[in-house]
Amino acid sequence: MPTAAACLPESSECDAGQQRCCAPYRCWRGVGEHARCGSACPADNRWACHSAPHVGLMIARWGGWPAWMPVLLKTLGAVPRPGPNGTSITFLLLGEAPPASPL
Repeated sequence: MPTAAACLPESSECDAGQQRCCAPYRCWRGVGEHARCGSACPADNRWACHSAPHVGLMIARWGGWPAWMPVLLKTLGAVPRPGPNGTSITFLLLGEAPPASPL
């Protein structure tokens, strides 16, 4: 954690490298090289924090699928598509045989 003398106060221009924000602020990235210290993502949609995250999950299995696989498939099937704030999660099952119960 940077010392008070070495860190930047709220609303200062910052970068993820040598210029760090003072706690409890963090450096929010904007369009291009622009970044600013703050406690929350700025309301302007041009900031990177407004981009929806995308997650991929790959489950690989050789041999038979375990007995708890139907529970996992039901859990994966319950994930909202798209999720809150436009997030998306993609699942890929890879194996020698299909699982006993489909999504």
